[in-house]
Amino acid sequence: MRAGTATDQGIGKSAMNKAFWRILPLILIAYLFVTVILNAPLILQDATTLDAKWIGYVVALGGISGAAAVLIVSIIAYLGFATICFTLPMLTSSGWAEVLHVRELPIGAAAINTISQIGAFAAPYGWGAAKDATGSFQPVMIGFSLIALVMSALILLLRHQVRERAVRMALA
Repeated sequence: MRAGTATDQGIGKSAMNKAFWRILPLILIAYLFVTVILNAPLILQDATTLDAKWIGYVVALGGISGAAAVLIVSIIAYLGFATICFTLPMLTSSGWAEVLHVRELPIGAAAINTISQIGAFAAPYGWGAAKDATGSFQPVMIGFSLIALVMSALILLLRHQVRERAVRMALA
């Protein structure tokens, strides 16, 4: 039975399920952490000589620090995402004019963009189909790595041809 499949089971059958016993320690640890966090002001008051006002300041400072950390990590993660997801397509599309003749550029750009959009539409389905077929995302990641290596080699080859053509035209 797959995880998440809805079946009619009683409490006894659920308790006999191996997945239940694997998840139970995680749930208990989560409750332990929640209990400690909710009782942190009382623990802090017992361990120190701080009164309720200063304990409130310490707890508020902890909350503000946590919120600031989440904000900073989110900004850094977004900037990393934006650097990759927006820079690479711009670099790729800015190179079209170096390779395609001015009369070929509109059709070439439209064809490249159409292929990219089809890939963006079909890729999530492909990821899911591969995961269902193999039970893992590892083959997909290996496939994408191989595709990236082939693309890198083709880009280097194209770069060499474009530079060679530019040198020949400058010498002529």
